[in-house]
Amino acid sequence: MRKLAYPINFKTEGFYVLMNVELDPAEVDPMAKLMNITEGIVRQIFVRK
Repeated sequence: MRKLAYPINFKTEGFYVLMNVELDPAEVDPMAKLMNITEGIVRQIFVRK
């Protein structure tokens, strides 16, 4: 657990996770939607390498 840089949904602590995955561009939107509805994930970002 780490202190978040700023409160998100009234939470001040959480886990920071870095994942390197290979996805087709068409798979990014469905993955983002799945992460948005997952209760334990409060924020995510996809970055093209």
